[in-house]
Amino acid sequence: MAAYSACIVLYRLYFHPLAKYPGPLLARISPIPKTLSLLYGRIPFYIKACHDNRPGHKNFQKDPVHVGSVKSVRGVTTITMANDVDHARQRRALSHAFSTKALLEQEYIFLLWCIPNRIHGTRQSHLDYSREKIMKHHKDFLYYLMKQQDGGQLNLDEVIVNGALFIIAGTETTAGFLAGLFNQLLRPNNRHILTRLIVEIRSNFASDADLRFEELVKLPYLTAVIEEGLRIFPSAPIGFVRTVPSGGDTISGHFVPEGSTVSVCMWAATHSERNFKDPYVFRPERWLDKENATDKLGASNAFSLGPRGCIGRNLSYIEIRLIMGKLLWHNDIEMAGDN
Repeated sequence: MAAYSACIVLYRLYFHPLAKYPGPLLARISPIPKTLSLLYGRIPFYIKACHDNRPGHKNFQKDPVHVGSVKSVRGVTTITMANDVDHARQRRALSHAFSTKALLEQEYIFLLWCIPNRIHGTRQSHLDYSREKIMKHHKDFLYYLMKQQDGGQLNLDEVIVNGALFIIAGTETTAGFLAGLFNQLLRPNNRHILTRLIVEIRSNFASDADLRFEELVKLPYLTAVIEEGLRIFPSAPIGFVRTVPSGGDTISGHFVPEGSTVSVCMWAATHSERNFKDPYVFRPERWLDKENATDKLGASNAFSLGPRGCIGRNLSYIEIRLIMGKLLWHNDIEMAGDN
């Protein structure tokens, strides 16, 4: 057993196809360090530390190792795990539900649930009844998924598993991002940023009815604040893992054998001094003049890129802009106590 273990260690350190890539000694021979970091919720920081100590593609499938232990649905895959053929078909069908046009038709529904009623004051009981009636006349999210089933683009099982995936994927991401963003905006040293943002929102809209996504997207400072928030608080900080396809591929001039898993740790990339000056400083101004920016703004891709990038990108941006616009137009906010 000892001899076998020694052979494995020697192979992984000196003869494995990926042996030329630097890294901590234990991490080069075992997944234990990364696994422990994952269990303790510290993996983005662990990966960044590795990059700090050792400075230094398209058509990649999603790595099946990261599916988890949930029992699979026989013969059915979600859009995130589908092969190229099924992914392209599902992406075409599901994209209708995430198009800007479809999402804008649901803008009223988003607002019903995004902002607690107590913020607007006490409601009369009959408004709840009216709201239910109005919602029934709006095309909701599942309407577009079921429409693709009716057209034969997706079968019922695909609608179900992808619907469940979208619900899970959208449960924490936007809410967690907004919590982190407002944590930054409410800090004393960032008060000038919040003030400028409030002035921009309130000076451009005369009434609550004017706060529509098509108009909010035109506000440059709001956009800059959101992009800087996504840089500081990427919702998927450990990145999206891909498997190198058959035949291997060359990445940044280095050949990587087939079957290897690769990814970009988004938190490490957006907090690297090689990409951003003062990476831990919340500075929306870095996004206002992209043509003359000294930072590598392209290093921040919270929704990933390419055909396998996050299909919910438009939905997230609409929710974020509507919530921030409505909240800051109606309310003055501050940090609670010594929080």
